[in-house]
Amino acid sequence: MATDRPEVSDFFSDLHRECFKPRGFSRLRRIFEKDEGEYAVAFQFQGSDWNRRGAAWRFFLNAGIRFASLPRRTPDRNFPNFHASIRVGARLSEGALPHYEIVSGAER
Repeated sequence: MATDRPEVSDFFSDLHRECFKPRGFSRLRRIFEKDEGEYAVAFQFQGSDWNRRGAAWRFFLNAGIRFASLPRRTPDRNFPNFHASIRVGARLSEGALPHYEIVSGAER
């Protein structure tokens, strides 16, 4: 599976250790979540369906929010357990890229 590549695993481990964990976020695979009591915020790094070995690993960044007082939504597919989400990109910020890529040292 393309997500098992060392550079991808290393990227998310480093990102959690250096950026998210010091700010109180927990990690479940590629979802970084912070519980604020009445609500929780999360960032989901969604791999592209077109990723393949030998090429940069492309991903999209989604942001979500969940409210403790609301029941789980149904269907609950795209961003499980969260009530609202948005893909980080032009709709959220003019400066955001539509997608991002992780490359190995050999691909640079």
